[in-house]
Amino acid sequence: VVGYGSTKKSDLTRAISSVTSDEITQVNAVSNVSQALQGPVAGVPVHQASGQPGEFMRIKIRGATSIGASSNPLYVVDGLPLDGLTAQLNPDDIERMEVLKDASATAIYGSRGANGVVIITTKRGSQGKAVISIDVSAGSQELPKKLDLLSPAQYASFVADGRDNAWVYAGGNATDPNSVRSTSTQVKPSFRNPGSITGGTDWQDVIFRKAPVQNYQLSASGGADKLKYYVSGNYMNQEGIMIGSNYKKFGIRTNLDAQLSKRLKLGTSFSGSYSYGDFARAEGHLQHRGLISAALAGDPTIPIYDSAGNYYSEFSQATGIPVENPLVINENFLDKRDFTNLFSNTYLELHIANGLDFKSSIGVNYTGRETRLWKSSLVGIATSRTGVATAGVTEIKSINYLNENTLHYRKTIKKHEFDALGGFSVQKNTDDILQAGASDFPTDEITYLAAGQVSTGTNYQSQWSMVSWFARVNYVFDQKYLLTATLRQDGSSRFGINNQWGTFPSVSVGYRLSDEEFMKNVSFISNLKLRASYGIAGNNLISNYASQGLLGITRYVSNGQVISGITPSSLSNDNLTWEQSVQTNAGIDLALFNNRISITADIYRSLKKNLLLNVTLPAASGFGSSTQNIGELENKGVEFSLNTENINAKDFQWSSSFNISFNRNKVLALNGNAVRLTNSA
Repeated sequence: VVGYGSTKKSDLTRAISSVTSDEITQVNAVSNVSQALQGPVAGVPVHQASGQPGEFMRIKIRGATSIGASSNPLYVVDGLPLDGLTAQLNPDDIERMEVLKDASATAIYGSRGANGVVIITTKRGSQGKAVISIDVSAGSQELPKKLDLLSPAQYASFVADGRDNAWVYAGGNATDPNSVRSTSTQVKPSFRNPGSITGGTDWQDVIFRKAPVQNYQLSASGGADKLKYYVSGNYMNQEGIMIGSNYKKFGIRTNLDAQLSKRLKLGTSFSGSYSYGDFARAEGHLQHRGLISAALAGDPTIPIYDSAGNYYSEFSQATGIPVENPLVINENFLDKRDFTNLFSNTYLELHIANGLDFKSSIGVNYTGRETRLWKSSLVGIATSRTGVATAGVTEIKSINYLNENTLHYRKTIKKHEFDALGGFSVQKNTDDILQAGASDFPTDEITYLAAGQVSTGTNYQSQWSMVSWFARVNYVFDQKYLLTATLRQDGSSRFGINNQWGTFPSVSVGYRLSDEEFMKNVSFISNLKLRASYGIAGNNLISNYASQGLLGITRYVSNGQVISGITPSSLSNDNLTWEQSVQTNAGIDLALFNNRISITADIYRSLKKNLLLNVTLPAASGFGSSTQNIGELENKGVEFSLNTENINAKDFQWSSSFNISFNRNKVLALNGNAVRLTNSA
């Protein structure tokens, strides 16, 4: 599968890697799509952003591709391009995934192809009796390794020495009693004899745990001559390895393909999912009550509970340290999130004539995200043990529409094979954001905003749209000489009025050396193909209104009254344009011993131009910064993969795979002028 179609693997002239359904589901631990790409594809590092259950992992194709804009790849699910992907997509529903790496493969997606493209195709029905599948898996997760910390005795000695040194520095003597010392330099009497300290608490054991995970999948597929179907439902329940975290997900999918007549075909893909969970306050500085920080900095000499069964803490004691008991933090912070996703893509395909087909599709993707936060008055900030109870709610609703129309022509004339594609697409995305916060709650028992004093709030809408046309030609001569040329032009609302349109061409060639007459006698070589490509792709992942001069709300006092007004909040840039990625790629595909051994190697270089960065402006301008096209970034590397089919018997199959890649990023230029850059990354 390639962008807007498919081609034989032997005819590929581009850098594309595939992952099949067997590879995705052969390890039951795969709970989201990103994990399926962790390992099998060379040059695609997959990193876990956090340990929270249900979190999607970060995927980068061939390294970092930008500084100020996002380096995330484009995801195309059943033909619908999406800038981001969540853990909502069920891995068991996926038939295969293709990773498009070089510009020749990604240029068909134009302004969104610079970071690579992941094409996801879900399972569909086939003619025959109904096949019902039930898959149940269960497992357990745990922290692989704890950090080595001081023992209770070592900790006591360390604290005593530190406070003695601080008191000596202030002019006292190390032998002075606590009665004459300042509060912060007092030492527990037991710390004067560390060897006598027994018991204590490993706070890492308190916050981390063994966490069960369960996954249930039920699917049915089949069909007759005129109608084919695939239907599935799934449920996943995952506890987090940290206390206070969990994740549950429900999902359904229906894929239908109907042959309405000899020339007309109709198909649809629909999926819906709902997930919810509790997120632990894992990250965060010690003064903001991060659980991990509290566990690492906590006093290992004290118990978890006092003699009355309450949580033990020496937070406010002179000889203690201002670190809250992690269990107090866990019980007095709430972070509840839920996510709804509805996906639909329907196509109508008309067979016009022999080799000529027209296809039109309409896709819609709706997502709804809600986050509810709560902090009890029993936890404070910094050295204050208690504080004001606060709550916040964020609700984001997004809807993405797409209409694509393609005309596909295939023709073979003797030794010449032609495959041409032309298309037009329109896409629009709308986000509605609502946020509110409250404080001054009369009780900690009611966590909803209505119980407090609503003090902050905002509501706004953000949109982007894109209009595109594209074309691709594949040519094969004598099954040996291969050529692919692609051209796409995008018009985006995100860029300046002088540069709203971008053109992205590419070309690639291939030479199937193994089909030459002089190679026929080399029987152990099943396939030998040389590839080379050149192309330009773009990156448009910036804020929706970065090129426009925006207005903001401000307030001022007039005649003793506070009046709301509107003032300019950002500087327009009519010349803001796409980041461009100029890429070259050379590769070789080699198969030996009747395809029992397959080797693929690629070498590439990518030059990123017109980087999108925020530039700090002079204070006299009245604005803080402006998004501009500045600098160049080089990205180059080598990829190698090896796949072997060790045993292929009727009842037993054994295969192995190995890959390795080397990538180097280098900033070549930021600007010839002396400018200050800002970046929130």
